Amino acid sequence: MKQHSEKTLLQGTGIVGILTALSRVLGFARDLAFALIFGAGSSADAFFVAFRVPNLLRSFVAEGALTSAFVPVFSDALEDGEEVAKRTLREAFGFILTITALLTIIGYLFAGDVVALLAPGFDPQKAALCADLLKIMLPFIVMLSMVAMINGALNTVHIFGAAPLAQIVMNGTLIIGVLSSFLVSGENKIYLISSWVLVGGILQVIAQLPSMRRAGFGITPSFSFLTPAIKQIAFLMVPAICAAAVYQLSIILNTILASLLVDGSVSWLYYADRVAQLPIGIFTIALSSVLLPLLSRSVSRADETTYSKTTVDGLRYVSFVLIPIATFFFIVSEDIIRFLYERGQFGPLSTLMVASVLRGYTLGLWAISCQSVLSRAFIARKDPLTPAIISMVALVGGLHVSLLTMGDITQNLTNDPSIFVKALTWYQHTLRQWLPSTPLGPTGLALGSSSMSLFSCLLFILLFKNRQKSVDLTPFVRSTLRALFASAGMALLLGTAALPLLLSCLLGPATYLIFSLILRSEEALSIFSLIKRYK
Repeated sequence: MKQHSEKTLLQGTGIVGILTALSRVLGFARDLAFALIFGAGSSADAFFVAFRVPNLLRSFVAEGALTSAFVPVFSDALEDGEEVAKRTLREAFGFILTITALLTIIGYLFAGDVVALLAPGFDPQKAALCADLLKIMLPFIVMLSMVAMINGALNTVHIFGAAPLAQIVMNGTLIIGVLSSFLVSGENKIYLISSWVLVGGILQVIAQLPSMRRAGFGITPSFSFLTPAIKQIAFLMVPAICAAAVYQLSIILNTILASLLVDGSVSWLYYADRVAQLPIGIFTIALSSVLLPLLSRSVSRADETTYSKTTVDGLRYVSFVLIPIATFFFIVSEDIIRFLYERGQFGPLSTLMVASVLRGYTLGLWAISCQSVLSRAFIARKDPLTPAIISMVALVGGLHVSLLTMGDITQNLTNDPSIFVKALTWYQHTLRQWLPSTPLGPTGLALGSSSMSLFSCLLFILLFKNRQKSVDLTPFVRSTLRALFASAGMALLLGTAALPLLLSCLLGPATYLIFSLILRSEEALSIFSLIKRYK
């Protein structure tokens, strides 16, 4: 049973990871085309802020809160029989459709206020453009929520890969949308691309239907909101809303602060975050999406041994994969950004700024991933309150670091600051009187996010060990130390030799794997063993 859970974890993560990698490649192709046309100017800033709103709502309502609440309840329903599970799924569909439809309407009515809150540094013209784009893209949250719900149900019955396949469809659609903008001129370009976001959302849902039929599920909603399953999901969603979306919320806070810095700061953060999110999207989200249903089924069956071992296995593989990736990104950040983005309106200055922000984000990649694993461990026990408290405490701490490292937030305002900005400025000046500060611009915002992740990771580990007194974290600690030593060997090679990016991409991972095998890394040996079985 123990070997089976680790094998399922590796296989599921591999399937989702490979499809997600293809999706990310298409996503970068989309970003490259976007950067070529819009660079890091006002239109790009407006689009990124507007596009981030439905993605934030997804994290709060769908992919984060609802999925985290739905999967444990759905796992219990599967133990009670197929018909109970199907009824629970229909009820959950009706629940999420109602919530997201209401959010869309509210967002449309208060689009201007939302932009003023998220980007208080935007001038009136840029704010008006952002509000218009937001109104166009808001219904996207409905489609995103449907995709997240379907993915949670399919992963629970060990059908993996439907969600990243849908994202491949989405990115392909947006590439077509960006290319179609050549057919229009002026601001019509950014309006057209925003419209293609909705087309992509619809196609995402359609792409999920074959997998749903294979699982024997449908997507017909039931609008019965007082059933025991929906009551339990709603109860679990309240704290999960805070816990599951903390990283996205930190990005939104960074967007607010970045809008108060030099023009282009929002875009620099976006481009750096896209690169930093690559390993998180390919590996961490894949691992977490497979991990939650495995842990939930273990809890439903009262299998404490499998529950503890599966959690520790997840942590081990996080260290094995994320520590070398973060090290690699930190060392060759400028080469990566230059290769990916430096063309058209994206010049050398933007390369330097985005690379600096990326280095700040890399310091938190491992912690973000460990936090994701451990939060699933708590959520599988239907305890989203603990992750919520940890996440919110860490978020406040990260915000303080950002305020101390970003520089003067009012130095680039051309209009009279709002009451909110004035209050934020006063608080920043008060902090500086008591704590040391270093003006690092947008890089300071990335450091704030990373410090938040490191702090919350430490709290998660301490509380998990306290709750699961019988769990043995020694394999996780051992794997982390081996990954650090192997990554140090890779860093020594890449840091002392001025290698071209392509050669660094080949020699870096090869060097890490060699050192890992020398150190007898259990993760490397398990992966090679699994690959051999498929040959």
